[in-house]
Amino acid sequence: MTFRNSIQFILVVCLLAAAQLAGAAITLSFSPSSASFSDGDTFDVDLVIAGLNAGAPPAVGAFDLNIAYDAALLTAVGVTFGTSLGDLALEALSASDIATPGNVNVAEVSLLDTATLVSMQLASFKLATISFRALADGSAGFSLVGDLRVDDPLGNKLLIVVPEPGSIALSAAGLIALGWRVRSRRRLRRCAMAAGASASGATAADVLT
Repeated sequence: MTFRNSIQFILVVCLLAAAQLAGAAITLSFSPSSASFSDGDTFDVDLVIAGLNAGAPPAVGAFDLNIAYDAALLTAVGVTFGTSLGDLALEALSASDIATPGNVNVAEVSLLDTATLVSMQLASFKLATISFRALADGSAGFSLVGDLRVDDPLGNKLLIVVPEPGSIALSAAGLIALGWRVRSRRRLRRCAMAAGASASGATAADVLT
């Protein structure tokens, strides 16, 4: 396999791994993932869960999550919860904390049984919407910090993945760079061997073949 083919193979493997991870995992993400704004603007960011089986277990029965943002550019002004864990007036309990600059906590527990939650939850739905006000012109992203606590209706913790395409690309770039380094070392070693062989009367072709 040539070096160029090796690079292509590495990239394909990384892309396939990313696709498999995204297709098999329950994920948490933001919509939008980042925002540009002017001083005084207000806007909403949805916290979305995806990768569930619509009409089949597992269902989401509770969550407790912390969202980080740039407190120099934004301030959180409110939280609105979705309806996929039940009606907040009768079927679910919720709490939010926006008092700490740079952090929003959102938590909710459903009072519904597993069968009811399974029947009402889609493969992807909104857990909560966070409202922000801009303190200055700029752009910023949002991230989940701490323990990603999302439970099924029986209190069992679900395995959650936060997609990071940049990390996959970085890994691929690192593998490619490593390949270039190995190739360069081989060239230097061959040149050194050729130089030594030349001094002893052998040709470079004799050494490299």
